[in-house]
Amino acid sequence: MKVGYIFFHGLGDNIFTLEPLFALKKIFNCEVVVFGNAIMQNLLRYCDFVDVVHNIDSDIANHIATINMYNLDYVILVNCKRCYLRPLEQTNAKVIITTMKIPSLFSWRCKTIPLHFLPKYRRMPRYKQALCFIRKINPKIFDSKIKTLCLDDAKVQTTLAQKAQVKSLINNHMQSCRERESNNPIFVLINPFSHTARYTLPIEAFLELILLVGKIPNCIPTIVTYPQIHANFIESLTHWQHAKNLTISNLIIFQNDNDILNLAAFIEQMHYVISPSTGTIHLASNLCIPTIGLFSQYDTIKWGTKSKQYVILPKPKTAMTAEDINKAIIQTIELLQTNIAQSITKH
Repeated sequence: MKVGYIFFHGLGDNIFTLEPLFALKKIFNCEVVVFGNAIMQNLLRYCDFVDVVHNIDSDIANHIATINMYNLDYVILVNCKRCYLRPLEQTNAKVIITTMKIPSLFSWRCKTIPLHFLPKYRRMPRYKQALCFIRKINPKIFDSKIKTLCLDDAKVQTTLAQKAQVKSLINNHMQSCRERESNNPIFVLINPFSHTARYTLPIEAFLELILLVGKIPNCIPTIVTYPQIHANFIESLTHWQHAKNLTISNLIIFQNDNDILNLAAFIEQMHYVISPSTGTIHLASNLCIPTIGLFSQYDTIKWGTKSKQYVILPKPKTAMTAEDINKAIIQTIELLQTNIAQSITKH
């Protein structure tokens, strides 16, 4: 059996497809062909539960021939827009599994899921919604096997070279930070960057958080930047340190080159990740790294992490008061300290 999976969104959305793709391969032992974007292609580059990934960049109409090459038994279209469904109906895929909308209701080739109509679907996390599409292939087989799967195995894979690069950066930093000599350093990634998260903190609050994390015994705060924001972050850090008349001497800054797998390799070396609801924290959750999410209450339902540990932000960033921000910082530090204490107790 050959199954196509069509999905092209941002990093966080794409990460939530890994568990469904893993389930698809393991439950049905089929050939899995993904049609996505460049982010998806990079994310799945070394994942063995996907056979082929094509970058079609949301342009199904101009990739009908590519889809037809596989003579798909099923094709899963999570986002049932008319502009996607109509060209997909021109392919030789036998069955299209998609959401229940007017265009799909009147298509004899579509098996539909009432994702937008029933409350039980609306309350599901993203990955469980995606699993519903996999189940539609054969509910009986799916139900008999899904409980035996360990979905934590659906991890992003990085190369030995990427792991070595990150370890070298961290080791070089530790050797140069004499005041932080420790046999058991605790690396904490703080991610202040997000394109889409409305519920987050201002950069000054994240810098305060970095300072406080660095004061916890053995804790080493880290940041991952990328080309579009690196200069702005360094400027903000320099200005903030000057205004406060202090220096964050033990901060590790990993200047990434936009490669998601480099980010993944860095996260793999972390003990904790603190972030708003964006790609970085979802990647950390996929890699089973403990996370503390700066989330809205709604995001804990739709975009929840495996750790299920959150500091709830009551308002969007633009509406947060100084009191709201200070409270969020204190709660984050307290939650991190609790996690560290519990980890020490376990060992």
